[in-house]
Amino acid sequence: MPRVHHRGMAPATMLACIALLLCLALAWAPQAQAQVRAWLDRDRIALDETAELSLEIDGTSADGLPDLSALSHDFTVLDQGVAQQVDLSNGQLNLRITIRLRLQPDREGVLEVPSLRVGSAFTQPLRLVVGPPKTPLPRMDVPADPAMASQPVFIESKVDTATAYVQQTIGYTVRLYYESGSLVDGRLDQDTPEGASLQQLGEDAQHTLRVGDRFFKVLERRYLLIPERAGALTVPSARFQGRSLAVFGSPFDSARHEVRARSRPVALQVKPIPPAAPQPWLPLSALNLRYVETPKVLRAGESATITVELHAEGATTSQLPALELKAGDGARLFPDQAQRNDRFLEGRPVGTMTRRFALLPARAGTLRVSAPRIAWWDANAGVARIASLPDLVLKVAPGSASTTDAATADAAGKRRPQGGDLAGNWPGWLPRGAWLVATVLLILLWIGTVWWAWGLLSRHRERQEAAAAPQAANTASTASSAGSSSAGPRASPVPAPDWTRALADGDPSQLLHALCALAKPAAVDADDLRERLVDPVQREAVAGLQRACWGEGDRAAALAAARTAFAQGPRWRVTHAEARVDAVLPPLYPR
Repeated sequence: MPRVHHRGMAPATMLACIALLLCLALAWAPQAQAQVRAWLDRDRIALDETAELSLEIDGTSADGLPDLSALSHDFTVLDQGVAQQVDLSNGQLNLRITIRLRLQPDREGVLEVPSLRVGSAFTQPLRLVVGPPKTPLPRMDVPADPAMASQPVFIESKVDTATAYVQQTIGYTVRLYYESGSLVDGRLDQDTPEGASLQQLGEDAQHTLRVGDRFFKVLERRYLLIPERAGALTVPSARFQGRSLAVFGSPFDSARHEVRARSRPVALQVKPIPPAAPQPWLPLSALNLRYVETPKVLRAGESATITVELHAEGATTSQLPALELKAGDGARLFPDQAQRNDRFLEGRPVGTMTRRFALLPARAGTLRVSAPRIAWWDANAGVARIASLPDLVLKVAPGSASTTDAATADAAGKRRPQGGDLAGNWPGWLPRGAWLVATVLLILLWIGTVWWAWGLLSRHRERQEAAAAPQAANTASTASSAGSSSAGPRASPVPAPDWTRALADGDPSQLLHALCALAKPAAVDADDLRERLVDPVQREAVAGLQRACWGEGDRAAALAAARTAFAQGPRWRVTHAEARVDAVLPPLYPR
């Protein structure tokens, strides 16, 4: 058969995967008995439908590949897939391989899926009932030329109308006829005519037809042909080039030979757009509107469903206008996404579009819903027409109190003017009930949090100012004593009050804490304090205080050494520039 479309895994690739899985399985368990099972997903289909055949193989015992050649008598394999499942039970590897084949029947009637051989095992034959196709085939003269029917391969092409308008969508169908099993591969081509666009619609379809006393397989391809200018239009011939298994008419030659076929060109006449045609221009063969669903009971505040369907012959759904409804005052419409269905019917494109609308009335009374009106051109009769539906006049009953209030508030919100006087908008945005109480509590909690944070910050600032006062006094005295001297050590002749109290109390830890506070900036610990002091006697006195805090050395001697060393105040490592700047500028960050 011609390879027009390739879907699924190639047969050679599928068989190679199965062979690899079987080889791996046989290496683990070579002594098991083969088990093969086959089943269909259903036992009754139409001629234009497909059935799925599943083959389950025990991979640990299979000794060969499945032979699918017996299926070609009544079926065409469109797609195939392989799945495997491996599990370990009682120390033994179990492998099951499932092969799924999508089959398309070649004829109507009671068909038999033959028994398939897998190594030394065979599947059970299956029964499949094939009924008439659900979608009728396009009406075509088969064959148009009796001489063509005598050929093993020939092509027929046809348009659904011989006369059309500019920008009218025309159905163009190409059929390739070939005897079953005669072709190895091939290619079907169709050139685009000048002055028109040509677009393929959907995928290729395959059928089996009887022509005289012979059965042919038929590959059918459908196009949308849209003329772009008035005048004569000729669609070029469709061409097929492929290879056959043998030379037809010579049973002794089994070599593969090229096969060529060509259809006859199709001519049609294109008319210009009529001056009185409605705009936008929509030429069709037929257009119908209908209500699929309308509400029987309608209550205020409760939604209902309205469904509208548009059916057009001679166009696809992408070329049709959108379906719209309009509701009167006091109701809202919420449209869903339109459902679209495009197909070919008797060689002509047919589009069906369905759309649902959710209707929400806000109050009781009478409600009018305006139906769509679509202007189109009847290409068969050559006249302008309007497709429409009657408006819906619905009685809306009162709803429950809660739903009615909600719908009324929603409708009032839509009518409320934007901006303007705050008093006019106050009832709409003010919280009510429990939400009002919660809003007030949140505002009070926010105010209390701000007040508490402000008080905490104020107390923190007061403590910082009190702690910085002794340092500021010491800094001022140091700066005055330094004068205009250059860089070098300086002394603090006036101890801070904390230092005086610490000397009187005789507590080494308090003395160290007071000395760290005298540093500018404050020293982090005793080690940092020693690095700041320039006098070695004062550094040694600090070390003695550290040892006294740790319980080492003589506490009284450490206190006496500290009093002597710091009698004139601590001597810091500081430059004159730093002392002058510190005396003029306040600290950037509070300490």
